[in-house]
Amino acid sequence: DAQHSTAADVLITLLENSPELSEPVLRALNGLILGSQASIACNTVLRALSSSEPDHVPFMTRFLVCSAPSFLIPESIKKMRRIFAQRSLGPGAAKLALEEFRDGISARQEFGDMALQSLKDSQEKFCPGDLWMMLALLDVPSFRKRIESLVKLALIGGHICSDLFSSAYETHQHALSGFSAAMMKFANLTMYSSSESAAEISQKQCLLLYKMNDRNELQREMIGSLLVHVGCRKTKIVKRAFDCLIYIAQNVDLSAFMPFLGGLLDFLESFEDEQVSQVFELLGTVRIRSGQIENDQSWRLFSERS
Repeated sequence: DAQHSTAADVLITLLENSPELSEPVLRALNGLILGSQASIACNTVLRALSSSEPDHVPFMTRFLVCSAPSFLIPESIKKMRRIFAQRSLGPGAAKLALEEFRDGISARQEFGDMALQSLKDSQEKFCPGDLWMMLALLDVPSFRKRIESLVKLALIGGHICSDLFSSAYETHQHALSGFSAAMMKFANLTMYSSSESAAEISQKQCLLLYKMNDRNELQREMIGSLLVHVGCRKTKIVKRAFDCLIYIAQNVDLSAFMPFLGGLLDFLESFEDEQVSQVFELLGTVRIRSGQIENDQSWRLFSERS
């Protein structure tokens, strides 16, 4: 213990005087039994976090999540909520920082619990970093149900609006590429929300997910998920799912998925009139964007119906 204490004193001094050595120093500190020195080390990291080099932020995040004493966790969370989603981090450092936060709360329940409580206590003042923190919590099974409940209430209360979503996610596609599963869960929550603003968020999020995943199988999963919603027979959900598909089709080329989308024609009798119109609007939009509308059977059917 005495050797650990001596080593910790030397490393903390290095951390204070040589910020460029933050990464190796924090790695070394993580391997020591810090005891009362943990608060000194964490306070040093907290003071430096906002002004540190972007590449140091992931290691600082990991150190705080793993080592912060209980009384310093609220301040650590407050700092992280501010720094997540900042463009100055850059996609690489931002992605690593969020992954370190997620992996850290997976191992330390106390930190995740306090992060959740912090989000609950400040619903009316959400910032972009908060939505990042929600993604990380959604990605950890032990927190998933509680954060889903929080997101549902925040959507209903109007605390997560379209502009906030855009600020948090749309300009950070590369940084969030490892959180597609969590973003899909978030999209499903907006799909079933009774909030009117959730409809616009659903469209933006589905398009973002599609653009983020350049692998065909993940894009197919995204389109397939929306088609499942189309078949749920709940009028509001069906409309919202069609709106999302049409919005995606207006912005990207979905012609590769026509074998799936064209299958909607086999179920026209099960749709309401407005939904039938959405089917043809979707198929027509796909063909218009791909430049193949003149050869499209669905468009000819639509013309005959008109």
